[in-house]
Amino acid sequence: MDTDLEAPNRMDERPFFEFSLLDIRDAAVAELKKFSKSAFDLSNILTTASELKYTREITRYLAEQMLGTQSTTGSLFVARILTTVTTLRMQQRDVLDFLTEACAAATLQQNQPSLLPVAPTT
Repeated sequence: MDTDLEAPNRMDERPFFEFSLLDIRDAAVAELKKFSKSAFDLSNILTTASELKYTREITRYLAEQMLGTQSTTGSLFVARILTTVTTLRMQQRDVLDFLTEACAAATLQQNQPSLLPVAPTT
């Protein structure tokens, strides 16, 4: 299923959700039920689409980057991820939200989110 998450009124290049009758999974069925007439909620579907899309991008990126710690590239990648996770946890920020935002920014060619502490709002 496609959306226009990347640009208004233009279908995204890749679908946010795919369902195969040859490989039926419980999680996929649960997502598919959101499209039934009795459960249809456009806001919920768009939120789900965004989450699925960026989770998929994070997974793809990690798969591409994880060459293992036996390589220089793999070791550098693991060190950066561990530093990011540690920093975010010390700041009590959500790691998945940050990584999702970072992947979304990279996909849309926007500025990356900062690891600098967020000033409290008054």
